[in-house]
Amino acid sequence: YLTHIYSKVTQEILPVGFGVRAPDLSPDRRRVIYESNTAGNLELHMLDLSNIDLENIDPDLIKPQRITHNEVDDGSPAFFPNGQRILFVSSRPTEPGNRRSEIHQICAANIDGNDVRHLNPNPYDCYSPEISPDGKTIAFVSARESDIEIYLMDADGRNARRITNGIGVSIQPAFSPDGTKLAFVSDRSDTFQIYLMHLDQPVTRKDLIRTLQAE
Repeated sequence: YLTHIYSKVTQEILPVGFGVRAPDLSPDRRRVIYESNTAGNLELHMLDLSNIDLENIDPDLIKPQRITHNEVDDGSPAFFPNGQRILFVSSRPTEPGNRRSEIHQICAANIDGNDVRHLNPNPYDCYSPEISPDGKTIAFVSARESDIEIYLMDADGRNARRITNGIGVSIQPAFSPDGTKLAFVSDRSDTFQIYLMHLDQPVTRKDLIRTLQAE
C-alpha cells in the first residue's frame, strides 16, 4: 500500500494475496524492491513507479519484475545509496556444488539481480542489512553464541565488528539521515523498546550498565 502522509489517503499498489513484505524505496523514489513468496519461496521483486501518478494509482499499470531466481529464500532487500545495487539476505550456498545452505548470509547484487556477491562468509545467521547514507557501512543483525546483536561491516564485507552488548536482544537497525546515529530495537529493559546509538560517541559497557540500573 501507499499512504499519503498528510491526507492519509491509502491506495493499494499490489494485491495482498501476493504475500508482499519488506518493501524498500530507491533513493530516486522511483522504484520499490520487496520480497514475495509467489514462487513457493522468497524471491526479490521490483516495481517501477517512474510513470505512475502516485495521487491516483491504477494497480493494473504496475507490473512487478522478479529479479532473483533460485531454489532458496532471498529477502530483506535494501538499496545502496547509488540506487544501482541492493543488499539482501539469502540462504543460497556459499560453496560451489552445494544447492542450498541452512545459514542466512548477506549478499549484494545489481538491481537486475546480476553480479551477486556474498559479502560476509561466516558460520552464523545474518539478517536485516541496512546501508549507511554514504554507502560505506552496512549494519546487520547476527545470531552468534546464543546471542542476537547488531554488527557493522564495511560495504565490501570486511572489518565486521559488534556494536551492541550482550544485554538482551538487539534487532532492526536503521541509520539516521546523516549516518552518525543508529536506531535499533532491544529488549534489554525487559520489553522491546527503540534505542538510539551515537556511532561517533561510543559508550562503554560500564556506562550502559550504570544507565540501565538508574532506570
